[in-house]
Amino acid sequence: MITRRQFSQLVGVGVLSTCLPLPSFAASLPFAERSVRVFGIGGAGRNMVEFLSSQVRLSANCSVHTFNRPPEERPSADSTLHLTATEADRVLDVVGDKDVVFLFVGLGGETGTKLTPPIARLATLAGATVVAVLVMPFDWESPRRNALALQGRREIEATVDSVHVLENQLLVDQFPDLTFDSALERVNRLAVQVFLDETARWGVGRA
Repeated sequence: MITRRQFSQLVGVGVLSTCLPLPSFAASLPFAERSVRVFGIGGAGRNMVEFLSSQVRLSANCSVHTFNRPPEERPSADSTLHLTATEADRVLDVVGDKDVVFLFVGLGGETGTKLTPPIARLATLAGATVVAVLVMPFDWESPRRNALALQGRREIEATVDSVHVLENQLLVDQFPDLTFDSALERVNRLAVQVFLDETARWGVGRA
């Protein structure tokens, strides 16, 4: 997990510097021996994995997938949300017999927060090493959204092998003049760095 202090240190060494060009992560990850699947869950998760795909060259052994529901199929705020049988089958098709599964999700919304825990459980039951990259809401977002994010975070932490929590609010604290779009881009770049660090940790991407 990335703590507030570690996050600030990353900012301090330029990973999120507003004074220097944003770093490029264009790197070749061959994934020669281990199969990897990357899941972007919900709208924020989709944005993160699309950014990842644009920054990191992935081989055939690593593929990127998204999981979301159209607005008309999303639940009311107080309802319980479950994977349908069709959705569970789709998830298993992606994660079954894979070595490492990455889950990228922005917490606080209904789809990402409530469906990531069952997706994580399916990946764990399939025998994969599961790494979750979670983005927390800004402090100014609704109390319910922040409470939902904390609940989802606890459920995910109890299921997966490794969790990295990225806090949007830290960017506001560190850079008060940072625009909203710039803050989101910088969190996406930090998520990519987490991905690169974790692939190295699990021995993925080494020939």
